[in-house]
Amino acid sequence: MVTEPSSEPALAALAAKLRDHDPRAQAAALEELAEIGPPAQSLLAELRPLLDSDNGHVRLAAALALSRIDPDADAGRLLDVAAAAMLQTSFGMRAYAARILGRMGAFAAPRAPLLIERLRTDKASDARAAAAWALGRLSPHVPEAPHALI
Repeated sequence: MVTEPSSEPALAALAAKLRDHDPRAQAAALEELAEIGPPAQSLLAELRPLLDSDNGHVRLAAALALSRIDPDADAGRLLDVAAAAMLQTSFGMRAYAARILGRMGAFAAPRAPLLIERLRTDKASDARAAAAWALGRLSPHVPEAPHALI
């Protein structure tokens, strides 16, 4: 028997991963919770503190999960987490942040100018490609996005 991703046992298993000291386990659980969306609202109290994690991937995955799970989430705070990661020295972190913004959808539209800047100026091709992908995802919500992609 396959367990539904939003069932109580599945959510309990993901909550346990959130408490794990391994940032990879935490980030993976957060990504799964983002896919589950609003049915995971029972874990909001455990998700919010992860926005302050010492690990950038965990912070970004927490921002994504909260943007998908909590319709009343503090959009400014979540987008600030992603925007700060877009300015990191690690091109991998900049690329991951751009992908997270793209996955946030309309929620991330206010950060489109930062994605456009990364697309035009980032020296790392992976970060530019991720910014382009994110802008493509945001294009229905950001009128200037298609022009930046040309």
